[in-house]
Amino acid sequence: MMDEKSPPPAMVESLVSKPVQEVVANSSNQVPERYIYKGEDGAIDASFPLLEVPVIDILRLLNSSSDDDELLKLRSALASCGCFQAINHGMESSFLDKLQEIAKQFFVLPIEEKHKYSRTVEDLEGYGNDSVLSEHQILDWTDRLYLIVSPEDQRKLKFWPQNPECFSMENEQRCSQDLTSTLHVQGLIVHLASNHTADGTAITFLLQDKEVEGLQILNDGQWFRVPIIPHALLINVGDQAEIMSNGMFKSPVHRVVTNSERERITLAVFCMPESNNEIEPVEGLIDEQRPREILHDYTTKLAMLNELVLKSMAKSLNLEENCFLNQYGERGTMFARFNFYPPCPRPDRTLGLKPHADGSAITFLLQDKEVEGLQILKDGQWFRVPIIPHALLINVGDQAEIMSNGMFKSPVHRVVTNSERERITLAVFCMPESNNEIEPVEGLIDEKRPRLYRSMKDYGNIYFQNYQLGKRPIDAAKL
Repeated sequence: MMDEKSPPPAMVESLVSKPVQEVVANSSNQVPERYIYKGEDGAIDASFPLLEVPVIDILRLLNSSSDDDELLKLRSALASCGCFQAINHGMESSFLDKLQEIAKQFFVLPIEEKHKYSRTVEDLEGYGNDSVLSEHQILDWTDRLYLIVSPEDQRKLKFWPQNPECFSMENEQRCSQDLTSTLHVQGLIVHLASNHTADGTAITFLLQDKEVEGLQILNDGQWFRVPIIPHALLINVGDQAEIMSNGMFKSPVHRVVTNSERERITLAVFCMPESNNEIEPVEGLIDEQRPREILHDYTTKLAMLNELVLKSMAKSLNLEENCFLNQYGERGTMFARFNFYPPCPRPDRTLGLKPHADGSAITFLLQDKEVEGLQILKDGQWFRVPIIPHALLINVGDQAEIMSNGMFKSPVHRVVTNSERERITLAVFCMPESNNEIEPVEGLIDEKRPRLYRSMKDYGNIYFQNYQLGKRPIDAAKL
C-alpha cells in the first residue's frame, strides 16, 4: 500500500521533468514534500564548525621531491579529510570568474531556452536535476547542467548550450582539427612533467634526426608520432606566440620517447622575445564576437592537474609515480557539472545535495566565491568547508580510495541550502577508463595492511545505481 505522503507515479514524473527553479516559481514559498530531508539527524544545521582544509601550493608540489614538505602535507590531507585547497594552480582569477559568469548566465536564461538542453531518462547529460529511481526518494534542491567534456569524441554537443555564447562549440570544432591542442597557463601547467612540455618561445625551429623518430605531439588528448622529412625544418609556435595571437595559434604539448636500439640527435633553436618587452594579445584579434571556449580550456588545464595530482599521490606514498595514473588510463572520462542552488524557504529541512562520496578518482570543485554550502563528514561530525576565492577544492573519490587501499579517504559530503542567496559551483569529475581494472596497488598491501578492496571495472555505473538510492557504492568493493 502506498504511503499517504508519497506522491503517485505521475507526480514523480512531473517533479523529475521540473527543475527546482520552476518549483520555486510555482510553490508559493513552500517546499514540496519530495524535497524534505528525513534523515536521522533531524533538522539540518548550517552552523557547524569550519574544517581546517589543508592548503597545497601546486607550484611547490610540481617541483617537490619524495621527502618534500608539500608532498607530506598532501599525504596527510588526503588521509585525514580526503581533500585540499589548491592555490598557485596556474589559472588567473579573471579566467575563473568568467567560468562562474557563464554558469550564472545560463541559469538565468528563460525556462524555454534552458529546456532545449534538458536531459532525457536515458541520459545523465544535459540540464535538469535528480534521476528518480524510487517514489520515496528525497530530491536535491539543485538544478544542474551535466556535460561529458573528455574524451572529445564522446561529447554530446546537443547538450552544450548555444547561449551564453561561451558554450558555443563553433570555435571548438575548428580548433580540434588543428594539429595542436594545448594552452598557456601562466608558464606553469605546460611543465607538469619533464616528458610533457610546451615551448616558452615565440617560435621554435627543430632539425630532426634524419632516421630515428622520437618526437610526439598531444592532440585531442591522444599522443601522435611526428614523421621525419629529411632536411625539412619542423617549426612550431610557443607559448608567447599563442599569447600574442590571443589563442588563435596553439603552442603544442609534446614529448620525446626513447629508443632501445638507436641513438637520436636533434638540434632545436628557440626564438625568445626581448625579456623587457610586454607580450600580450594583438588588439586586432580581440572582439566580442569571437566566443572563448572557456569550458574546453578549463578542462584541458584540469586534465594536466589531474595527472600531477595522481603522480604526486603516488610519490607521497613512496610508490612508482605512474602507478595510479596507469590504472586511470589515457582516455579517462571527464564530466563537468554546473550546479545552481536556488534560495530555499526551508534550509533547515532541505539539502542542496544529499550526503555522498564521489565515484571519481579525482574531483575538482570551483566554489562560489561568496556563499558557503559544502560540508564534509569527518569523525562522525559535519564541518563547513571554507571558501578561498579562486582556489580549487580538490578531493579524492572512491576509485582513488580503492587504488590506495584505503590510505586516502573519499570524503562523504553534502550541500546545505540558503534561504536568502543562490549559490553556483562547478564540479569536474575525473573518472578512470571504464574498461580498466581498478584495484589496490600491490605496494600498499602487506601483512600489516591486508587488501581491503576487490578489483572493479566500470565503477561509474555501479556508483550511479547506488547513489540515488542513498547507498555508499564503495561498500560493494570492500572485501
